[in-house]
Order: sequence, then structure tokens, then C-alpha cells
Amino acid sequence: MELLLFLSFCFLTLSGLTFAAESETPVARVTVREDDDVILPCSLDTNENIESMLFDWVKEVPRKEVFMYRNRNHYDNGLPGQDVEFKGRVSHFPEELKYGNASIRLKQTRVEDNGTYTCIFPEIKPSEKIFRIELVVGAAPEPYVTILKEKGLLQCKVPGASPKPTVEWWDSDNKTLPSKTVQDEEEQGRPSPPSRLL
Repeated sequence: MELLLFLSFCFLTLSGLTFAAESETPVARVTVREDDDVILPCSLDTNENIESMLFDWVKEVPRKEVFMYRNRNHYDNGLPGQDVEFKGRVSHFPEELKYGNASIRLKQTRVEDNGTYTCIFPEIKPSEKIFRIELVVGAAPEPYVTILKEKGLLQCKVPGASPKPTVEWWDSDNKTLPSKTVQDEEEQGRPSPPSRLL
């Protein structure tokens, strides 16, 4: 009997942990290349009209105001408070508000835009609705290969790449060749690890 009580307690404890983990706001990941536009999704599953509601987009760390919509007013038509780095770069989809869609478009993304964004409906009852998006902006410059003075040494650099790239060398039979990645100086504040092939 004591074993049954213990197992029941363990089951309830584990179930509680599982439910707690499921109740946390999930984070969706969106990836985009630097300088491209991206849509950060946020839609109510009820598809209710949100034209007269309040929703707010913020970048979490450090906290920055990205876009706020309040009863047909928003940052693009006179509502104050938008962080300067997002001015002129964020828009919403007015025709989609009647379907519960609060998604925004972020134009000309920058590596500095990386981070977690939150879309909040603070006035929805019984509790506010929160959506979280992790935005990953990658810089993808063209790599270049140089022949160094040492005999048989090739070097490939991808300056300004973010996140840090992986470089592979292949021979004419499409076989991966052993290479060495060395740490180099930073370019534009981003690591530029060259790969060398002997």
C-alpha cells in the first residue's frame, strides 16, 4: 500500500512538472538573412476581430518598443513611444486585423535585431494572451579563398558572417578534406574565423 501511495505521489509530481512546462509560453523561431524583410507571426486562434483592441510588440532584452496598436492608432500614425531603431521599419497588416492577425513586418533586418520578441494582448480576459518569437538574423557575405605564401595552403574567410559559419573543404570527388579553423580578428564587430587547408 505504501508503494502504491509513493508511486501515485511520483506520478502526480511528474504530471505537475509536465503541465507546468506545457503552460509556459512557447517560443517560435524565425530565421532571416540580413537586409531581408521578415514577418513576425502573431494571431489569435479564435480569429476574433482585433481592430478595436490593444496589442503590443516588444523586443525583450534589452526591452524596446517595436510596434503598438491601440483602437486603430499605432506608431505609424501618431502614437508615440516606438524605439528609434524600429522607426520606419515596422508595419502591420490592417486588412488582417478583423481575422485576429496581429503579425508585423520588420523591414531591412539587421544582425542587431536578433533576439526574442513578444506580442501581447493585455486586455484579453480572463488572462492576457502572449506570443513569443525568437528572431535569428544571419549575415551571409560571400566567402573568399586565398592562396597563402606557404606551399599548398589555402585560406577561406567569410568576413562579417553571423552566426559563425562552418567551412568545409571538398576535393573533386566530393570527399571532405581535413582542415583547421583558426580564430582571427573581428570584422564589423563579428568574428571572422578563417579555415585553412594544407
